[in-house]
Amino acid sequence: MDPSRRSRLRIWFRKEADLRFISHRDLARLWERMLRRAGLSLAMSEGFHPKARMSFPSALGLGLASRVEIVEVELVEEIPVEDAERRLRGEAPDGLTIDRIDRLPPGAPKAHIVRATYEVDLPPDRQADVRTAIAELLARGECPVDRPDRDGAVEIRADIERLDLVEGRLTMTLAQRREASARPRDILSVLGLADIEAAGAVLTRVGSEFG
Repeated sequence: MDPSRRSRLRIWFRKEADLRFISHRDLARLWERMLRRAGLSLAMSEGFHPKARMSFPSALGLGLASRVEIVEVELVEEIPVEDAERRLRGEAPDGLTIDRIDRLPPGAPKAHIVRATYEVDLPPDRQADVRTAIAELLARGECPVDRPDRDGAVEIRADIERLDLVEGRLTMTLAQRREASARPRDILSVLGLADIEAAGAVLTRVGSEFG
């Protein structure tokens, strides 16, 4: 296949409802199946273990919903964006909504996430304590948190660009660095809300900025 005939697409989608409980690896497999059923052939890497030329700028934590996910794919053929969008929408499972598809110019770098915004609704009886905890956190110069998957604490205070509670909805905007950076569940833990998801609250990524 002539490489000059290939298409690079950036697909904007939402991951909601029960689909938020599948892992990032399973999400990648789901996209490969969707593309295949839609009749869109993924380009493959070279070598002994070829892999589909498909990338996600930021893996979403298990159980989180998102309204602003993207996946970048390279196809072995040129195809009108409108045609690709129509075919993929016809194969999308419940919980996955395709919002739009952009064609990437030749040589365009892969997207990387710069910052992300998350929201979660809080029950009325938790809000007063959370307001106090937010004020205390924002007044701190540092906030190291421990994670079971890392040796040593991760410093998250500098990554918090916005943190507030308005009309019962907690909103946080976090800078995303290439090395370890703040995660939304880090913030929930520091605010005394580590149990909120088990009680039925849904943490949702509602905004992302990509570089």
